[in-house]
Amino acid sequence: MKRQTVKRILCITIVSAMLATNTSTTFATDMAQSRESKIEAVLEEAAEGPVEKRAIYGDEVVTVIVEGDVVTLPDQSTVGIYEFSGTFVNAQEEAAFLAAKEQAAADAQAAADAQAAADAQAAADAQAAADAQAAEDAAKAEEEAKAAEDAAKAEEEAKAAEDAAKAEEEAKAAEEAAKAIPVFDPGKNIIAGKSLYSDQLSSDYKITFSEDFATVMQEIESEYKDRMNAEAEAAAIAKAQKQVAAQAEEEAKAEAEAKMQEEQAAQPTDSGNVEVEIEAAKVDENLVVKNWQDVLAVYILEQSRKGVTEYTLDRNAKADLAAAFAEMNAPIETEKVITYRNTKADTYLQEKQEALTEEEKNLIKKYAGVDCTILCAAATDADGFITESLGDEVSASRAAVVRAAYSLVGKIAYFWGGKSNVIGWDNRWGSQQIITAEGSDDSGQLKLYGLDCSGFVTWAFINGFQDTSFGGSIGQGTTSQWGLSENIAEEDAQPGDLVFLMVPGSGINHVGVVVGRGSEGDLVVAHCNDYDDGVVVESAYGAGFRYVRRPYCYGESENEVPVVEETAEEIPQPTNKKTVTVVKPNISYDKKLTVRKEKKSSVIELVQSPLSEIEDAIPEKKSVKLISRIR
Repeated sequence: MKRQTVKRILCITIVSAMLATNTSTTFATDMAQSRESKIEAVLEEAAEGPVEKRAIYGDEVVTVIVEGDVVTLPDQSTVGIYEFSGTFVNAQEEAAFLAAKEQAAADAQAAADAQAAADAQAAADAQAAADAQAAEDAAKAEEEAKAAEDAAKAEEEAKAAEDAAKAEEEAKAAEEAAKAIPVFDPGKNIIAGKSLYSDQLSSDYKITFSEDFATVMQEIESEYKDRMNAEAEAAAIAKAQKQVAAQAEEEAKAEAEAKMQEEQAAQPTDSGNVEVEIEAAKVDENLVVKNWQDVLAVYILEQSRKGVTEYTLDRNAKADLAAAFAEMNAPIETEKVITYRNTKADTYLQEKQEALTEEEKNLIKKYAGVDCTILCAAATDADGFITESLGDEVSASRAAVVRAAYSLVGKIAYFWGGKSNVIGWDNRWGSQQIITAEGSDDSGQLKLYGLDCSGFVTWAFINGFQDTSFGGSIGQGTTSQWGLSENIAEEDAQPGDLVFLMVPGSGINHVGVVVGRGSEGDLVVAHCNDYDDGVVVESAYGAGFRYVRRPYCYGESENEVPVVEETAEEIPQPTNKKTVTVVKPNISYDKKLTVRKEKKSSVIELVQSPLSEIEDAIPEKKSVKLISRIR
């Protein structure tokens, strides 16, 4: 009876397996028949940009990314769509495949269970026979076995007690060791320094910058602005002096004519000080110099003409660099506001083409090029170089984010899980701290505190927008930063956009900030990474980034409402008017109305300002050569 039951179970299992196999085969055949049409449909959909598709690949349903005619598999490898061995499926087909697969698995399990039941029954029968045969012997040896078992059990319990005590002691020691502070190894915290860029500037461009060169650039701008203001004010005062003198002459002449009618000699007119109101032009306070790299190129040209072949940019170069700055930034006065010409290298080459040799033209192009500009920006963190590297079309908020990103190049260490919502320098950076975030080989180690990749991005946006709560608008991790941005084409990327290593969920991700483009048009990014142990600037694709996204917080998306709206602060316009005291000249006429002027010093003094201060503030015009032509 038992054998008949086993046979019946086996028959049912075999039939079920055949049905399941037939269902899977039929499903696969149906999929193959629609494969070509599905590929065509996917290609048409992917023409608009990368798309995620579900596909049967091997014996699994996976998500792949189709971009053009290339399929990116879950392991990040790629294959042409026509060589792709999988089959694209919709939701209904995926459900059917999974149901068929589940049914086949259930049927196979049923067959295995039936076989196991038969084997178990056979074993039970054999065991019953063996038990019957051994029952007599077992009963006879039971007493002796029990005695031996008791002895062995007693020995085993004693050994177990000894092992438990030893294990407890080892566990306690391990717990104490885990609580101990790890040994700090400075060799694992070598921060990526600016020497990466200084070395390249030295080898490729023969340039060496001093540590304070960004400050030197700011001083040149500030001193040039003060000089333009002083010269404009001196010109306004001179004009006022001339007007007062002309008025005094008219008054003297009128008085002489009146006295001639009475046949009396003309008496000198009263001299003295006269208060007049002047309005001198002033340099626009919001003026941004956008040609510092071009200024540097002209400086290099002038130095090369002197036989210099290696260029050290420090305070000793300030005077010559200021002269080049003045030549490339001639003042332009419009309605009492002074701006600068901001001459670019292309304009300089066009205007000077007859005076320049081909070698000199190539020199200007080399040092004014975008690759040199980005290297100078990374090596100095100078606003002048950063501003020019961004171009003219970048918004103020994007420029501020990029400046913040540049400000940490070579200054902090990479720290897994490192975050900061501080505006400006975080005093924790550089201190020794234990990495508490899980998921890294460095977890639990003691390292110099800094930022991880997403922490660096968050800090750059917080400082770019000057808002400590801005982390909620840009995100605090790669997944949230991906979610708070939208996919864009590489050719549409602008400074301040984000780049990602991979799609969230497919592995440990990485993120960086676009800071510009190289000479070949490829994206350049700033990112904080473990390999360099800090913030570096390099090619996006060379660093492995593959996805470009635009944060919603810029308010440029047509699909999302930006989290933070920028508001333009209204800045009051200062008046340039002030009152000055000038000397009224002593003028008289004789009876024939012949002018007679007494020589007096043309003293000019500003109200509430000592004369010595005004004279010091107005340098001689010959000290800096200015371009007077305006095109």
